[in-house]
Amino acid sequence: MKINLKLNIKIFLLIFLSVNVFFIHTSHSKTLEIVKKINNKIITNIDIEKELIYLQTLNPDFRSLSNNEAYKIAEQSLIKEIIKEFEIKKFVKLDDFNVEKLLDEIIKNLYLKLSLNNINDFEIYLKNSNIELTEVKRKIKIELLWNQLIFSKFENKININEKEILNRIENEQLQNKNQIRYELSEIIFQAKNKDDYDTKFGEIIKSINDIGFKNTANIFSISNTSKLSGYVGFIMENQLSKRIRDALSKTEENNFTEAINIGGNFIILYINKKENIETKIDKKKIMEDIISYEKQSQLENYSQIYYMRLKLNTQIDEL
Repeated sequence: MKINLKLNIKIFLLIFLSVNVFFIHTSHSKTLEIVKKINNKIITNIDIEKELIYLQTLNPDFRSLSNNEAYKIAEQSLIKEIIKEFEIKKFVKLDDFNVEKLLDEIIKNLYLKLSLNNINDFEIYLKNSNIELTEVKRKIKIELLWNQLIFSKFENKININEKEILNRIENEQLQNKNQIRYELSEIIFQAKNKDDYDTKFGEIIKSINDIGFKNTANIFSISNTSKLSGYVGFIMENQLSKRIRDALSKTEENNFTEAINIGGNFIILYINKKENIETKIDKKKIMEDIISYEKQSQLENYSQIYYMRLKLNTQIDEL
């Protein structure tokens, strides 16, 4: 499988944080119990507890979830990684994938997000939770390979209408010097029909009111950003569709939008921050940014569909 190293590092970071990490040390305070068997691979209660520690270490907001909710998320995270790894191994050997420069860049973004100064501080931080940096890097590789697998399989199905984008830039005046830059978080969910939508949307809104947007994203969002409490990052308004821009324009900081239909899924966006900035971006640059954002969105959608198909065809036994 050909490795494309030019893929956006941001995708890798967001996807990486949906993965679990196996730890070097084993807890001896609990009796070992087999919880699930996925094909021929066993998951124990200790594996899940280790994953729970990992999630809490990399995302401190995760600590405020109830034990029951956190345990379920950790279990699903383990299942997801195992299924992905099974599929990846059909195409490539993990040890043959050597991109240290890219790994270093991702690790740097990771520890900066945790307000750590350097790689040494990050290693100390990890070791406080009995996590080894080598294991973190290995799991990043798995997610990089998964992302590349999705790219290879669905690259030809990505549909970008450049003429439509050009018309949009002109008609919607996306070259305006004054633009809004949003810092966003998201919850993405699916619904089979209106009744299913009403039920899920109601549960999500109740959860947001009870435990906040971040924890609700951890529990309900199907996006890879769920393990980041739904955090997306900074996005210029001219990269977004008119439907999303309109919803954001009606929403204040520290609040969330209505549910927006995006290609079969629904997205709720939370505005962490918004600021007016003066841009000096030409039409070509705006177009490149919109195309990049649209490609990422479509690849994320294909990733979800492909994973769900694999999961349906995977034997998962309760033990």
